[in-house]
Amino acid sequence: MIQSIYIFKPRAFNIVWGNDKRCWRMAKPIGSSTSSKNEKECAELVQVSWLEVTGVTRKLSASTCQITYQLSLEKGASGWTGAPVFLMAKVGKKGKYKWKKLEVEKLTRDPTDFPSEADPFGVEIANDQPDKRLYFGLYEVWSGRWKQGLKVYKAKSRSEPNPGFDFIMFIYIYNEEVGAFLFQLNKG
Repeated sequence: MIQSIYIFKPRAFNIVWGNDKRCWRMAKPIGSSTSSKNEKECAELVQVSWLEVTGVTRKLSASTCQITYQLSLEKGASGWTGAPVFLMAKVGKKGKYKWKKLEVEKLTRDPTDFPSEADPFGVEIANDQPDKRLYFGLYEVWSGRWKQGLKVYKAKSRSEPNPGFDFIMFIYIYNEEVGAFLFQLNKG
């Protein structure tokens, strides 16, 4: 069994209005010539009424995939109270979405994996599924309210191996500027 972990950095997402500097700002990681002191790489929401931050994996093996986003809210963030933010995912382009409502207004200024490991969001990938790519996203498109102050650091998709199987774990890091990397982490 192969366990795969896909890590999507900000520039690997498809972000609606992501190329409009009035809506989103791409913060550079520490050490780059344009970074602020102690700033982590992130997509920072300046202001939108339509939040859609999505990604897609390569073909996965039959398994259960857990999806998390690493998020935080800036001081002065607004528009999140009562705004229904959903994490949605489906297997295959024609798959049926599974969703989980997230309480984004409870985020702090510290980057936090959302949803937490204590309350995971998983999607089953069946062995007979013809298209085994995982399509996922973070959405708030229903309230029509303007929102600001959300920071998106990364998303992670992790497939869970079945109990009792030996497995090899791979990690894929998508970053538009660097490319995609494949690392073998361990064999169980």
